[in-house]
Amino acid sequence: MRLLDAAEQLFARRGYQGTSLRDVAKRVGVRPFTLQHHFGSKAGLYEAVVCRWDPELMECVTRLGGDRDPLSALDEVIDVLFDFFLEHRDWVSVTAWAALGDGPPEGAQLQDRTWVEFMKKSLGQSELAFGLDPGLLLITVEGILNHHVLSSAHYQQLCGGDVAQPAVRRRTRKHLKRVVRAILMGPNPDA
Repeated sequence: MRLLDAAEQLFARRGYQGTSLRDVAKRVGVRPFTLQHHFGSKAGLYEAVVCRWDPELMECVTRLGGDRDPLSALDEVIDVLFDFFLEHRDWVSVTAWAALGDGPPEGAQLQDRTWVEFMKKSLGQSELAFGLDPGLLLITVEGILNHHVLSSAHYQQLCGGDVAQPAVRRRTRKHLKRVVRAILMGPNPDA
């Protein structure tokens, strides 16, 4: 756990290219060989960091299933994902770096991100999709949530505090729900 925590923090701040096994080993107080023993390579360590929260996230999303009003289910998905992303900001930063192309060299494959596939399948069966591509919708919603979670300086400047502060968090969650509803249903989502 300490190895993954340190790697996650360093990859979040420096990206894949800017972080070495030596940096991670030094942060934890072990030899680089220890990391190679556990993860095989820097790419293996990176994959472990990128995928480390997938089971927990999958569990959160799985609990959201069931027969309910699609709009209340949507609101709950946003609440759960937003809270999860706030609790794992460094991981969100690492996945943002990865999405921007700063990851293992070409040819190194990351394992299947099962929670993404689950969400894609769930959205594909949803009445809310309104002809939208479920995969692109997932990328859009994830991007919106990620940006809010990672925009500490903007929140400080525009809202007078961090997005994790209770009042700012409540305000942001309400806003995010309205924005996603507007994307799905048009400009008047409360009508």
